[in-house]
Amino acid sequence: MSALSFVGYVWIGFQLLHSTEHYDGFDFCLFKNLTGVPCPSCGITRSIIQLYHGQFAEAILINPIGLIAAFMLLVIPIWIGYDVVRGSKSMMIYYRMTERLIQNRGVYFPLIALLLLNWYWNIEKGL
Repeated sequence: MSALSFVGYVWIGFQLLHSTEHYDGFDFCLFKNLTGVPCPSCGITRSIIQLYHGQFAEAILINPIGLIAAFMLLVIPIWIGYDVVRGSKSMMIYYRMTERLIQNRGVYFPLIALLLLNWYWNIEKGL
């Protein structure tokens, strides 16, 4: 998890250093490059960058999943650091508990529906 957070920070940092006012049209998304259709997660980087600049409404409009990703990028490394210092495994326990919760049909069907709605929205807004 900490390695994924680190990769996320590197990617966001790279985008912040090389971003311009106007989107240059480059898409890192393999799915979009192959199909021409945005994936459900297209726009997450741009959403996080808008959050960084304090543009909360714009971040939500680009891709609301960016809020979740930004939250995770902030909380997970701190939580892992806390566990390392305290010698505990609370992050892993919570992760496993969340994983079990998501496997519940009453939870994963609505999550899939939300993801599909987000995907439809990404396609409709021409992301």
